[in-house]
Amino acid sequence: VDFAYAPLFMHIEILALRDKLYPQKQFPKIFRWSQELLNLDVVKESFGPQYAERLCQYIHSKSPCAAQALFGELIY
Repeated sequence: VDFAYAPLFMHIEILALRDKLYPQKQFPKIFRWSQELLNLDVVKESFGPQYAERLCQYIHSKSPCAAQALFGELIY
């Protein structure tokens, strides 16, 4: 069951949304659970070394408005 949450937590980490969605002080159990899950070798290997870069490129190409909101830049 935990592995079903790995993509969600990975995207939250890549997009630097963790502190907005579940701050460590307010949600320590969720924070700890997400970190434990993301630190598993099998989870790290499933995303690959360039996953963060590919995700950001995808967001830039599919939704410039989302890219601006997430990354602070507008790409046409």
